[in-house]
Order: sequence, then C-alpha cells, then structure tokens
Amino acid sequence: MPLADNFWIKLAVNSGVVRWFGLGGEPGGNDYTPAERQQIREMGNWNYGNQAVTDETLRMGENARKLQGLSYPKSLPVLYFLAQESIDQQPDWVGRHERQLRGVERHELVVLKAQHYLHWTESSVMAEKIKDFLGTANAPAQ
Repeated sequence: MPLADNFWIKLAVNSGVVRWFGLGGEPGGNDYTPAERQQIREMGNWNYGNQAVTDETLRMGENARKLQGLSYPKSLPVLYFLAQESIDQQPDWVGRHERQLRGVERHELVVLKAQHYLHWTESSVMAEKIKDFLGTANAPAQ
C-alpha cells in the first residue's frame, strides 16, 4: 500500500494549526514538570501526522487482518494494562483481551482507572506492577 500524500497534515503542522489547537497532545495528571510538559507538547506537535504515524494508521485494517487467528504462545507470560476509558467506550474491550489470553499459562490483566494514554498518567503504578510481574516470573518454582 503506498503511503498517502499527507499534504494537508504537513500544512497543518508547518503553519502552526496543530500547535494552535493543541492537537499534538499533553499528558494529564501531575507527574510532569512544566518544562517536561512543554517538551512533550513540542514533540507531539512536531511528530503529529508524520509519515510513520500516517502509514501505521493507513495499515490498521490490513494489520488487524494479519493478526486474526494468531495467539500468544502458551508459555509466554503476558501482562496487559487496560484503561477504564477504553472499557467505558467499548463494552467488550475486556472480553476481547481475555479471549486473547486464553491458553496462556501465566497472564494478568490490569485495569487502571485512567484515560487511554496510561504511560502519561499511570507510569509509576505500571512500573511497580511490571516489577511484581517480572519478579514472580523469575521466582523459582515451588
């Protein structure tokens, strides 16, 4: 699939429209300093609609079709983090993920009461949970 010409997105970025409307995004919560927030805004504005993001967006359907019928290897430990916001918007969101975990010997699904971009607002909670999960994964069998 050829990369679509993203002329209009480039125009919005280069003209300042993305910056003006705040389309590049900014994390919620209180985990970032004002300087870090400014840096995140600038990176989001700069990268908004870049070729990689545009290409990934255009290939979503194609990539989803390629994944149909695939599953995780049963011995691969899997830790999922889901945002409550996604669950609220898509009632079967948990069910879809639970079905993906069928047959996986060791897995955990963690729902965090947060918005989609969990890494922006829940990174410390996620880090602790990952450490716990990995620690358990490496513990000797009893």
